[in-house]
Amino acid sequence: MIHTQRRVLQRYGCWLEKRAIEELAAMCRRGEFFCHLGRQSLTRSKIVVKQNGRLFPLIYDKKRHCIITVLTMEMLSASEQAAVMRAGCSA
Repeated sequence: MIHTQRRVLQRYGCWLEKRAIEELAAMCRRGEFFCHLGRQSLTRSKIVVKQNGRLFPLIYDKKRHCIITVLTMEMLSASEQAAVMRAGCSA
């Protein structure tokens, strides 16, 4: 949890409380994400969630039901960025 909070602060300049991070994880668990970018392994997926008008690409562990880390849009590949843009146009 603290790793995720530090990465959000480092990469987005804002602090998310534990409750907000738990809500992001719950959104992933319920399938209420903005865009699914693919699996990294059997348990981890790269997902984009939207909260308060801001998109957060992240790595979600479905076995542990938690967020592993938060990425920036620049950390996504060109094809993943294009998938996010397509999802935004169809949303």
